[in-house]
Amino acid sequence: MVAPFLLLVLWLFGAEAYSKSEQRLDVNFQIMQDRVLTILFLLLSLNFLAFPSVPVHSWSREDMHRLNFHRSILHLIFGTNGNFGMKMTDALWTARMELEQNGHLAEDSRLHHYFKTSEDAKLALEICEKA
Repeated sequence: MVAPFLLLVLWLFGAEAYSKSEQRLDVNFQIMQDRVLTILFLLLSLNFLAFPSVPVHSWSREDMHRLNFHRSILHLIFGTNGNFGMKMTDALWTARMELEQNGHLAEDSRLHHYFKTSEDAKLALEICEKA
């Protein structure tokens, strides 16, 4: 986080100390003005990296430990956790809609793909709805 500020200070110092003429000094400051927006975006990005926003979840640790997810070996090796999370979110949302429309989860529900048994899938839906 200090690096962009240090870069700007060093740039100012270098422009002042090593510019032999007024024209070279003006050119240095013009370049600096052209890059200020880039430096601000860099600072903003570094701020997001240094202080990430943490999602707030209200499910209990014990409930989450009761869930037994199922992933194929190929998905474990080649898939990302983000991809798995998106598919799981879609499966939970779809399962919720199935429950509202049919009163039960369909046998070919997307949620069943991520759990070994249909009881585990129903448990996951209950835990996530409770959260």
